[in-house]
Amino acid sequence: MVFGSLRTSLVLLFIFLIGCFEADTSHSFVLVPPLAATSNNLGIRRRNSNYLFRIDATSKRTIETEPTPDYLITDSLALDDKDRPTVMDFLFREYPREGFLRLPFLLCGAALSVCNVLGVYDEGVYAPLVLSCIGLGLVNAVLDANETKGVSENVRRGSIDAKVLQVYAGTYSASVCWLALRVYPPVCPTWLQVLDPITGTAASALFVASLVVPVLSLWSDVAPENTVLQGTQLGLVRFVRGDPTIDELPRFTPLERYRAIGLLVIGFVACLYLPVSSYLALFGDKWWSMSLENYPQQGLLETSTALFGLLAAQSNISLTRAAGYGVKPVSEMATLGTLACLALAVVPCVSALYFLQSGTTFFDHYNYYP
Repeated sequence: MVFGSLRTSLVLLFIFLIGCFEADTSHSFVLVPPLAATSNNLGIRRRNSNYLFRIDATSKRTIETEPTPDYLITDSLALDDKDRPTVMDFLFREYPREGFLRLPFLLCGAALSVCNVLGVYDEGVYAPLVLSCIGLGLVNAVLDANETKGVSENVRRGSIDAKVLQVYAGTYSASVCWLALRVYPPVCPTWLQVLDPITGTAASALFVASLVVPVLSLWSDVAPENTVLQGTQLGLVRFVRGDPTIDELPRFTPLERYRAIGLLVIGFVACLYLPVSSYLALFGDKWWSMSLENYPQQGLLETSTALFGLLAAQSNISLTRAAGYGVKPVSEMATLGTLACLALAVVPCVSALYFLQSGTTFFDHYNYYP
């Protein structure tokens, strides 16, 4: 898992470096018209990526209503700087949860990262920071999974649909929080160990889904005639959005294909968490107690690297939402995402590997025979 967490940070860094170069062309993407429909007493509302259309029930004429720009699809490169909302508007007015919940989590996580860079692991300092990060991370995870404000109404294909991504971000963050809490004895409650078969299995399933869902999304896009693949995407979007009337999904734009490939890469890395989550599901506290007995600092390193990955994910969730709100173009936010991954995840992870190397292992603790 330690190796996997380091590679998670490096892959996130790689993805956002690519984003810096590719996001500049997002304004030229061709957008697919009317995607999905829901009925109401006025007729049918069809949504595309930029405008809402109302089909009048009497005249049968299509009437264009208000524009609804989706800057995560078209980017906001054409938006004049004077028309952009400020960072403070985004954090404390339009999306106050970003300022009052996610920002404190990131600040707390930044303090944790600094401790690792400096090699400060005194339990009196480190344990409260870990517990605070986990607590704030769980709160943000639950709210992310249930978020409705700011989530695009544009129905997209499978893994890159805004609502699907929101739910995935929440469940993934919750799984990583559980892992960070479970493997660090100073903060892990005794009752949590009893739930290892359930929580370990659930987290393992989520890590596997992180890989499978983008694979199916990409495959369905290149094989639109395959009804089984299309059914998997429709079923996912219908379930997450709670809308059984959705009967069509658009093909990926170039940007969306790039985003799906990025999710695929992250899915591969997420599967590197499988060994520890599956071992906890199968063998529980007996295995983990033996691991800590042989490698006393293993818990400290495992929880730290898990939280580094969570910090990278949460910081980029916030940056993505800010880009969608129009604070800055996606290309500029990608640069900030690169710096966030480097500062909050990569450098602290390398530092932790250096300072804790004498009491940890990469693979030996998996040699367990009950």
